[in-house]
Amino acid sequence: MLKTLGLNYVYGMEWLQKNGKSTKENRTLVKSHPFLPYALILSDSDLKKLSEHAGDVYTSFPIPIVRREQIEKTEDIDQSGVLSFSGVSFYLLFNEKLLD
Repeated sequence: MLKTLGLNYVYGMEWLQKNGKSTKENRTLVKSHPFLPYALILSDSDLKKLSEHAGDVYTSFPIPIVRREQIEKTEDIDQSGVLSFSGVSFYLLFNEKLLD
């Protein structure tokens, strides 16, 4: 469906492996964006196209999406392993050794 819509996406872990950043820099990015290794990375414009598409493709699990324009913005995120957002919580603990 993403290809059919002409969306340019990359898998987060693939991006982390090929972005040319040091392991330390990638660790900082993952701490700021804990879903990044599991996410699709889309630009704002591609995310808008996706949100406007009344799709008929269903998923059996949520697909995290990280906006490409937000990746370089870092912020402190609680590293307890549980992330909570308005009404839903996720247990998420990434093995940082995979970045080496």
